[in-house]
Amino acid sequence: MSVTEWYNRLCGICKKEIAIELSSFLMGEIMKRWSYLMGVIVFILFVIAFFNIAYPFEIQTIEAQNGNLSLGSFDFETEGVLVLGGDWSFYHEQLVSYESMLQNEGHSSLIEVGIGWDEQTVQGDAIGAFSYGTYRLDLDFDPDKTQVITFKVGEFYTAMDMYWNGELVAKVGEVTTSRDGAEGDYIPLTVTVPVTQSHNILSVQTSNFLQNTGGAWGNVYLGTPKNIGLINQRNLIVQVFSIGALLMIGWYHVILYLIRKEGLPLLVFGSLTILLSIREMLMGERIILAVMPGLPWSIRLSFEFISYYASVGLFAFFLYLMYQEIFSKNVMKVIGITSAVFVVITVFTEPRIFTFTLVPYQIFTVMVAIYVIYIVIRGFSVFELGSDIILFGGLLVVLFAVNDIFYTLRWIQTGYLMPVSLIVLSTCQSAVLALQHTNAHKDAIKYAEKSRRANEALFQMNEELEGQVAERTRELTEKNRKLEHLANTDGLTGLYNRIAMNEFLNKAAESATRHHVPFCVAMIDIDQFKKINDTHGHYTGDEVLKKIANLMVGHIRKGDIIGRYGGEEFIGIFTGVNLGKAYELADRLRHLIATSCCNKENISVTISVGLAEFDPDDHIEELIRKADDCLYRAKYAGRNLTVAYGLDGEIHFEHESILDQLMHNEEEVCS
Repeated sequence: MSVTEWYNRLCGICKKEIAIELSSFLMGEIMKRWSYLMGVIVFILFVIAFFNIAYPFEIQTIEAQNGNLSLGSFDFETEGVLVLGGDWSFYHEQLVSYESMLQNEGHSSLIEVGIGWDEQTVQGDAIGAFSYGTYRLDLDFDPDKTQVITFKVGEFYTAMDMYWNGELVAKVGEVTTSRDGAEGDYIPLTVTVPVTQSHNILSVQTSNFLQNTGGAWGNVYLGTPKNIGLINQRNLIVQVFSIGALLMIGWYHVILYLIRKEGLPLLVFGSLTILLSIREMLMGERIILAVMPGLPWSIRLSFEFISYYASVGLFAFFLYLMYQEIFSKNVMKVIGITSAVFVVITVFTEPRIFTFTLVPYQIFTVMVAIYVIYIVIRGFSVFELGSDIILFGGLLVVLFAVNDIFYTLRWIQTGYLMPVSLIVLSTCQSAVLALQHTNAHKDAIKYAEKSRRANEALFQMNEELEGQVAERTRELTEKNRKLEHLANTDGLTGLYNRIAMNEFLNKAAESATRHHVPFCVAMIDIDQFKKINDTHGHYTGDEVLKKIANLMVGHIRKGDIIGRYGGEEFIGIFTGVNLGKAYELADRLRHLIATSCCNKENISVTISVGLAEFDPDDHIEELIRKADDCLYRAKYAGRNLTVAYGLDGEIHFEHESILDQLMHNEEEVCS
C-alpha cells in the first residue's frame, strides 16, 4: 500500500479535521528533529572547514634513504614544505659529536622517525623506553644556491640537543646518559639556519629516562621561514579557536547553573568542557607556556594525564545524570572509582611510573565508549529528547578518535581531529541541554505541581549524591592513608624505610636544636650477611633480616625508632639520651642479636654498630657520616662490636684492647 492510499484510508476512517491535525503534528515533530540535526551538521561542516584551512603551498613527505636526503633540485620557494620522514641514522647509546661524525666514529643503525624508539629495534634488540642516542640526517643542497631554511621540530621525548653542522641551534631539557641529572621538557621549536655548503648534517642528541615513550615522536618540517611561519600561525589559530570555543561553552553552562540553582548536568558538563579546554592548552603548541612560562614539564604532563582520566569520569557522570532510568548506578560507580584511582596514581607518582597507565586506561575508555553508545541508542529508542543528536556527536567522536590513532601510526595524513570532535560533541550536548531546559520551562508553566514534585525528587537525589561524594571522600582518605603507609614502610621487614627515617632524623635534629633534647644515631650492619645468602640462600637471608628486625623492635625503648636503611643495614634513633646511655642501649641490642638464634636452621648472626651523638653545629649528613665511620671501624676491628663517636671527637670502643688492635692494623697497612 502506498503512502497516498494509506493516507486516504485513514481520512476515510477518521474525521478529516482529526486526520489533518494528526498529520501536521507528526510532520512537525519530524521536521523539528531534523531541523536540529541539520543545524548541527551545518555547524560541523563549518568547524571541519575551519580546521582544514588550506595553505598557499603544498606539504609533502619525503623519505630519507639510509639516513640521507638529496634536496639539490628542490625549490622551497615554489614547491612548499617537506616532512622529513624515512630512516635516519641512529647512534644507540652514543652521544656523537659533529666532529666524530665527520671522522666516521661511532656505530650507527637506521631508525624510523615519527615513531618512538620504544617501538623499534637496533640490530634485533629492542631499544626500550629508557635510553639515549643521536639521530643523524645528511642533507645535500644545491651548492650554487645560498639560502635560509627553517625546521619545525616535533616531540623528541624527553630531552634533546639539536645541532646544525656542529652548531647547537636548539636545546630542550637536559640530555644525559642515565637517570641522574635528567631533565625533561617539550617546547614547540622553530629553528632557522643558513645553508652555506652543499653537504650538511642535522644531528639531534636525545635521551629519555622519565616517561614510557622516548625518541622522535613528532614530525620534522622543513621549509622557508615564511611557510613554516604560516604553519605555526595556522596551528595557533586553530588551537586558540578550540580553547575559546570550549571555554565559552563551559562557562555558559556553569553560569546558567549558578543562575538557575538547579540542573546538575549543567554544572557537570560545564566543568567537563572547561577541563578539556585546559587540556587543549597543554597540548599542541603548548599555549599554557604563554600564560605560565615557568610551569615545570612534570606538572604539565601530570595535569595532561589527570585531565584525560577525569574527563572520562565526568562525561560518564553527565550521561548518568541525563539518563538515570537506563544508566546503571553500579556501572557509574565502577567508572568513577576507576577514574579516581588513575588520577590518584598520577598525582602521587612520577612520570616514569604514571605514564605506563595510559594504555590500560585507553582500553578502559573504549569499554566506557561502547557502554555510552549503548545508553544513547537505548535513549533514542525510548524517544529521549535529543538522543539522536548526542548519538550523532558520539559516533563522530569515535570516528575522529580512530582517525587520530591511524594518524599517530602514520597510516593516514589527515592530521589530529580530536579538537573538532570535542567542539562538535560539546555543540550537540549544548543543543540537547538547551532543548531539554526549554521544554522543561514550558512544561513548568502548564504543570506547576508536577515541577514541584520533580524539584523535591531532585533535592533528594542531590542529597544522595552528596552522600556518595562523602563516601568517596572517605574511601579516598583511607586509600591515601594506605599509600602513605606503603611509601614509608619497608616491604620485607615492616620497619620504617630510608625515606621515613630521614624525616624522623630531621624532626629529631629540629627538636634537639630548639629544645636542647639530645639524641644519637646508630648505624647497624649484619656481619658477613653475604655469606649467609651464598651458603643458605636468599630466602634464609630474608628470614634473618625479618628476625633481627623483630628482635630490635621488641627490645628498644618507647620513643626510640629502628628502620631499615638498605640491604642488610639498619639505622636506629635513640632520643633523649647522651652518648653514654645510647652506647648501653645499642650494645644491648648487639649482645641480644649475638646470643639469639635467628631461624630454623640455627644460624647465629652478629651485628656491628656505629654510634654518633648529634651536634647542633653539624648537619644530619655529618651525623650519618660519623656513625657510618664508626661502623666501618667496628667491622675493621673484628666485627660484633659497638663503636661510638662522641661530641669530644674521640672514638669509644667496648674494650680498650680493641682500640689497640685497630691501631696496630692501621700501622701494618701504612707500612
